[in-house]
Amino acid sequence: MVSTAVAIVIVLMLLAVNIQKKNRSLRENTDIYLMCQRETPIMNKASDYLTQQVRSFAVTGKTEFINNYFTEVDVSRRREKAIESLEPYMKDTSAIRYLENALQASNELIGIEYYSMILEWESQGLDRTYIPEDIKDLRLTAQDAALSSEEKHQKAIEILFDETYQSYKDTVNENVESCQDELINILDTEHRQNYESLTRLLATLFIMLAIMLIVIIAVILISLELVMNPLIKAANYIKEQQKIPLSGASEMQFLAEAYNDAFEKTRKIHDDLQHEALHDALTGLFNRAGYNRLIEELDEENMCLLLIDVDKFKSVNDQYGHDIGDLVLKKAADVLRHQFRSDDLIFRFGGDEFAVIMRNAGPQLMDLIRIKVGNANRQLAVDDKLPAASFSVGAAFGNRAVTDELFKEADTALYKVKNAGGCGIEFAS
Repeated sequence: MVSTAVAIVIVLMLLAVNIQKKNRSLRENTDIYLMCQRETPIMNKASDYLTQQVRSFAVTGKTEFINNYFTEVDVSRRREKAIESLEPYMKDTSAIRYLENALQASNELIGIEYYSMILEWESQGLDRTYIPEDIKDLRLTAQDAALSSEEKHQKAIEILFDETYQSYKDTVNENVESCQDELINILDTEHRQNYESLTRLLATLFIMLAIMLIVIIAVILISLELVMNPLIKAANYIKEQQKIPLSGASEMQFLAEAYNDAFEKTRKIHDDLQHEALHDALTGLFNRAGYNRLIEELDEENMCLLLIDVDKFKSVNDQYGHDIGDLVLKKAADVLRHQFRSDDLIFRFGGDEFAVIMRNAGPQLMDLIRIKVGNANRQLAVDDKLPAASFSVGAAFGNRAVTDELFKEADTALYKVKNAGGCGIEFAS
């Protein structure tokens, strides 16, 4: 009898060790996942930052943007460091290859951006002595060298917004998204395996406790209150997907802590992945609920709120039907995604109403925003078997928070555009 009880105790200890191992594995996998989710978007952010700086230089001709650009490329090196930090955890997986493809596409963009810099440098007639070392040996083609200063300036801007440039930007974004999707799949598989193993361990633990009840009658009187009742309650909490209260014997409290820890981390990951409630089903953009949540979390030093309407959308629905109208809205959403940075927040409030919150965007980017809106309207006017459309945009600059006052300013500017015939942008004074 005593030897049986000792054997049962040993088995229980082994189960506790295995549960601890599974719990540690869940914790490590979750930490790795959170780290990867934090690091992978850096590729997009760094690429978008380079794009913002070179476009700002092309539009304004201010060399401070060039200095910012090469500080990122040669000093900060966030794109390369992201891969270096993630490689030990994603070795021999397709996730790291997606990230390397994103870096390759980003480097292709740098080649285009270098050439745009030289065009703008020449158009401004700046002293070549001060050209950064990275592009000092780069020369214009004979055809471009023969262009006037204004033509060089225009071409420096155009090559940063054309389809070739955008295709590389899309490649960067697609590969980063594929990397994140692959990470989610890997983690989901490992969590499912660990959870199933933990469930089997819990079932085995229950059986061993039941055997101990039969073998040691004297012990069961004590264990009934300290072990069995808490265990039965824990099974109900697990069935109802609730946390287990920390009560009963120390072994049960340890088991509850292990389960609660795994339960909390799994629920957090599940909540992070379940975003349908905050997104528009038709376009995939954030919806009004997403807008209300995100503006509570914003704390940007500079931002720009753009309220956007699709001009004469009601006539599209009336003339072509709602199915065609939905396709026009999807196209409008895709155009906004392509024109704005991945760090910017894009929303569809409903119907033909959209909004964009540009982070780290002050009044000095007003000309760049006008160009984005102009490009968006040109894309909407392209004949792709859908009715031509255009955007009316009202914009207002603010900081720290999106307030009701800032919203009203942008809304007032929007109505000025619509009253003037639409297809344009107006900035709040």
